[in-house]
Amino acid sequence: MSRSSSTSSTISARDGESLAIRRWQPAGEPRASILIVHGLGEHGGRYERTAGILAERGFDCWAPDLRGFGASGGPRAYVERIDVWLDDLPDEVGLLKAMGRPVVLLGHSMGGLIACRYAETDRPQPDLLVLSAPALDGNIPGWKKALAPVLGRLAPRLMVKNDFDGSILSRDPAVGRDYVADPLNVHSTSARLGAAVLPSRARPWSTSVEFGCPPWSSMAAPIISCRPARLRRSSAGRASSDACSTGSPTRRSTSPRDPKWWARWQTGSRPTCRPRSAADELAPELGQGPAEGLAG
Repeated sequence: MSRSSSTSSTISARDGESLAIRRWQPAGEPRASILIVHGLGEHGGRYERTAGILAERGFDCWAPDLRGFGASGGPRAYVERIDVWLDDLPDEVGLLKAMGRPVVLLGHSMGGLIACRYAETDRPQPDLLVLSAPALDGNIPGWKKALAPVLGRLAPRLMVKNDFDGSILSRDPAVGRDYVADPLNVHSTSARLGAAVLPSRARPWSTSVEFGCPPWSSMAAPIISCRPARLRRSSAGRASSDACSTGSPTRRSTSPRDPKWWARWQTGSRPTCRPRSAADELAPELGQGPAEGLAG
């Protein structure tokens, strides 16, 4: 079976900004639609392999470029507040829901933060939320936390180089080299974006939901899936055991851009973690039968 390649188009945000979006269509009738929200500095095209694999398994995949990134409009790596991104998502979620299929919102890294915060709101919701290594907490230096709100006000357009090593993305060195060379990637972040995102990352988990495993665990970060309605109902305390499921990929293999990522799920350190492929994880949650495991 040949792997699906993406087609690109643009949509207009409610304020008229142009947003780029990619789509990977399965050969037959789709089982569900997946909306992928990318991480900091990258764009939806970085998920070409991941979305192609999911399309092979019957999922209709979409990946927009967040405004300020990739081929979308807006100042590079700049956003006034995180709600600007949250306000762009309802039209994209609505587009997929109008097709009459279950909708999955899948966020990676900063995209996981955006997806999680979106699921806490009263905006139109997907049927399933999947967070891959969500940037909900992390080892952010104290000086960055202190300076972010100050610089965000005084020098919002100041660009700060991302402290990120592309080689950690995958065991395959080519993935890291491609990340650095990708002309659509942005390797610096505006002070205003930092001021907008850091407070949302640092929000105590007690105000959202506890998933039963750390939301950020260095290179062994978990994959978390739950139904948004249950996430919101559980916002006052710990999620019920049937609300969420987690899985942990192997060390140095957390990124969905890793060619071997889907095939390297292993049992996590907690009893709730399940060694299942991404397609197997999605299918039962959507009321469908199990999928075959994905080969890397």
